Amino acid sequence: MVTVDGLLRRENELAYEPEILAIGPYHHGKANLEMMEKHKIRYLQMYLVRTNESSVDRFVNAMQDLEEKTRKCYAESIVLEKDAFV
Repeated sequence: MVTVDGLLRRENELAYEPEILAIGPYHHGKANLEMMEKHKIRYLQMYLVRTNESSVDRFVNAMQDLEEKTRKCYAESIVLEKDAFV
């Protein structure tokens, strides 16, 4: 995963701000992206049906194993509890 350096981000901050969809915890909780959160849940449910998965447990467990490594990919600290981050 690649993070955007602060100096580069300051050059054109809007270029690095999502307008509709954010993936990952960096923009978590921003009001302008809230609408898409419902769509992400719906897409996840559709994926589970399409792949004959009965729950998200397998994916959550995989992300729990990667949580610490993933946090290190961000230049800034992500202030979320472990479960919220995963």
